[in-house]
Amino acid sequence: MADERFSFKGWDWKVWLSKNKDSAKNAIAVVLGLGATLVSNLPPKWSVPLGTVCALATRLALDAFDYFIAENPK
Repeated sequence: MADERFSFKGWDWKVWLSKNKDSAKNAIAVVLGLGATLVSNLPPKWSVPLGTVCALATRLALDAFDYFIAENPK
């Protein structure tokens, strides 16, 4: 008989994502901030602050979206 402790039976992507949504939002914000830095064609003096602002704005937008779709916002 196989040991069910090491089974993925009942595992669901939606549950994983809902439990890790803060990490997912951080990853999305970082990727978009880095993307803005890389495609801006500005010198580092300006592209790094631009990437930082983009990352923060992305995180703010994702947090607002999460708040508005939540059944019971905190």
